[in-house]
Parts: sequence; structure tokens; C-alpha cells
Amino acid sequence: LAFEKAELIPEMAEVTHRPSTLNELEGDEAEKMQKLLDALESLDDVQDVYTTASCDVWGSGWSILAKVLRLLGIDPGLRVTGFGVIDSDQQGLTYVTSGCIKTLGNGLPERLKEILTGILEIIDGYAPSVAVVEQVFVNVNPKSTLLLGQARGAAISAAVLKNLSVSEFTALQVKQSVVGNGHADKTQVQEMVKRLLKLPSAPSTDASDALACAICHAHSERVLSKIKRIDVT
Repeated sequence: LAFEKAELIPEMAEVTHRPSTLNELEGDEAEKMQKLLDALESLDDVQDVYTTASCDVWGSGWSILAKVLRLLGIDPGLRVTGFGVIDSDQQGLTYVTSGCIKTLGNGLPERLKEILTGILEIIDGYAPSVAVVEQVFVNVNPKSTLLLGQARGAAISAAVLKNLSVSEFTALQVKQSVVGNGHADKTQVQEMVKRLLKLPSAPSTDASDALACAICHAHSERVLSKIKRIDVT
């Protein structure tokens, strides 16, 4: 009911488990925990490893349930804002939910308010650690660029109000990370999002773009995490 009131349209959803408390580890304890988790996850008969430990070595924004990073991807638009939530851990990417916020207000302030409240509703419902938003490029039409920038500002404001980290990537970076081609079209992005998240069908273009942003961050965070592990060892 709350989602309906906020004009949110989830396309799919999945139930996941998250710890209520986290135990911060530092120094030798963090390194020992990292090695223990890696050893357990390498065993053939072990499917999932759960811990309430948290440490900076695993990268900023990591919430620890098998070292899960929950990401909220956002594709801002004044009329339609796509959103997508995924979990990222050492096992790969897991789809959580996605959909669109369709604004119905007549004026700009009303539409921006709907975007703001809609993103706040999603954050409250799915508790992501990081929001990922595509950077605005300069459009041929300056007015369209300005309106998109305002919609993007409303979405980022919602994330900041909830104390989320905000990550930004260019469209070229997102497409390169997800498709392997920085100039891929929307159909290619949809297909790769479907494959990477093992979805039965491709989400809408707006939701796919939002999920692609989240996937891009997950890929970059994974690379940084590997670099930090090398530094630790």
C-alpha cells in the first residue's frame, strides 16, 4: 500500500536476510576474519557464509551478511525515474527489486517532490548502503539538460538525507562496465542486465539503466576490494 501511494511500480522482488547488528573489526582481527571467510567459501560443500563482522578492508559501504553490499541504482527523469536494487558479494550479483517512479504532478516542484519521496520510500523499504546515479551529460537541448539535472538533484538529495554514500558514473563508464561497449544502445544494456542478474525477462529501459548503474558500481567496488586484499597480505 505504501508503494502504491508513492507511485512506485516494482517489477520483481526478492526476500533477503540482513543482520540487525554489526561487529567492527580492525587490524589483525580483520585480516584473520577475511582469511577465514575466504577459506570457508572455497570449500565445495559450503554454499553460504554468514558473519556479523564489518571491517574497512572489505571496502566502503559493505554491509556484512556474507559481505553483502546493497546498492540502489537510480536513472533520474522528470517524468519517469528508474530504480534498481541489487546485492553484491563474493559470489556475484543478486537481483532484489526494480521499477519506476512515475510522477503525476502538473508543475516542476510537485514532480521533484514525488521523485524525492519515492526514493526515500525505496531506501526505507530496502535499506541500501550506496546510491549510484548516472552523471548528466550536456544535451543538445539546454532546457532538457537543466530539467534532468533537477530530477537528478532530487534523487541525490533523498540519498543524502538517508546518509547513503553516493557514487556517480558517466553513461560511457556504465555501458563499458555492463556491456563491454561504451556506445551500446539501450536494448543491449537491457539484455546484459537480464543476463548478469539471471532474470527471466528484461526490465523496462528505465529500470535496466538504473540496475546497470548499480552493476557498474559493484564491478568497480570488487576491483578495489581485490586491490585492498593484496595490500593487506
